[in-house]
Amino acid sequence: MSIDSRNVRDGYKTVLTGEAASQPAEIHNTAMVRELDLGRAQFLSATIRDFVRLGGGWWIMDRDVWFAVDDEELISSLNSAALLMADADDGVRAKNRPASAL
Repeated sequence: MSIDSRNVRDGYKTVLTGEAASQPAEIHNTAMVRELDLGRAQFLSATIRDFVRLGGGWWIMDRDVWFAVDDEELISSLNSAALLMADADDGVRAKNRPASAL
């Protein structure tokens, strides 16, 4: 897969060749924050913020850029971790909920 850095729009670098030609390969942190704020992206968990799910795929951050995860084994691990962490996040929220809210 190759990336042409001249093809940048709104903080997204798009893939010009390869299977996912219409998918971005990199997203600048500013654009990812916008996606998170709009609810279109979600962190792996409340405490694990190095990975984000966006557009049906996973992204990993390095400095101020998010990169699409394309390793199938890592994607599988992230999917499993997201399920486990969702349960853990729910447990923490329930524990921290004021007694009056129960």
